[in-house]
Amino acid sequence: MKINFKNKKVLISGGSKGIGFSIAKAFVNADANVSIISSNQKNLDRAKETINKKNFHVFKYNLIEFNKLSTCVELVNKKMKGIDILVCNLGSGKPNSKIGNENYLNFIDSYKLNFISTVELINQTKKFLFNSVNPSILCIGSIAGFSSIGAPNDYSSSKAALINYVKNQSKILSKKNIRINMISPGNIFFRGGTWDKKYRLNPRKTKKYIKDNVPLNRFGNPDEIANGALFLSSDYANFVTGANFVIDGGQSV
Repeated sequence: MKINFKNKKVLISGGSKGIGFSIAKAFVNADANVSIISSNQKNLDRAKETINKKNFHVFKYNLIEFNKLSTCVELVNKKMKGIDILVCNLGSGKPNSKIGNENYLNFIDSYKLNFISTVELINQTKKFLFNSVNPSILCIGSIAGFSSIGAPNDYSSSKAALINYVKNQSKILSKKNIRINMISPGNIFFRGGTWDKKYRLNPRKTKKYIKDNVPLNRFGNPDEIANGALFLSSDYANFVTGANFVIDGGQSV
């Protein structure tokens, strides 16, 4: 199956590294016009250097500064002359405190980053998606949102909220012919990521964790999430909305 996104305009948040960057690269290689948003200029510069193509654009914005979201999305829309596909990837599971001792401030920070940033980005982008043919939204979650895997409580609950949001929004957005779906990855390994850092600190413990918890006995990689993202955003998935696609090597089975 060859998926082509020629003439499609794609906006990806958190697209300068890891899963988001792999998704951006996959869309660019499928001939889409792609814009990514990140607050890290160094990562944006690296991404731009790596994907040195005319159909790839970078924007520096901090998406948890919600008062700037409208301006950001307007600029992206002006640059690409439309938005057809939105991928909400911004998030982090890095603990704000010792797991189990999270306080209300930890929950507020986590919800802003992992949940509200997505809700607000969708709210600001909808008016442009309304003008698209077969528009779609994809949210990147985590198996922590529905399975107890030892992740921080604030992170897990924010991803659980995102799953519920996607399901409810699918019925609302369907009235405007917009599909919205979710991918919940398991343990994804990439350079500079959480698992890369854990492996460097204790490779033996990390290998044992994967062996004991993941039936396929390996990490996933960002390109495997990107493959799922392309399918769910394509015309091949026109009858799919409100779904949560789990890509975790069988860990949550």
